Amino acid sequence: MDSDEILAIAVLSKKLKTANGLNPKSSVQEIQKKYPGIKVNLNLMMDWEDLHDKKNNFDFVFMTNEDNRIGEYTETQIPASPKRTTAKADWITIR
Repeated sequence: MDSDEILAIAVLSKKLKTANGLNPKSSVQEIQKKYPGIKVNLNLMMDWEDLHDKKNNFDFVFMTNEDNRIGEYTETQIPASPKRTTAKADWITIR
């Protein structure tokens, strides 16, 4: 808002693909194939979840809620192993 700096870009179109072939509509299962052992994070502010690509600084964002979580969290700040792997991302955030 009050800055000339771009903080992030949200990618919505599945026509745009990452270098490894993933897109904003990729499923958790597809993402796990490219990133074995990836954990899902709970975003407490938005009540969504994301999978983070550390190498490229991408977030695969899933607009979930407490009724359709991808992970089961024992503690809110600790990432979890994905359980619902058919969920598809809503967008990719590039930072």
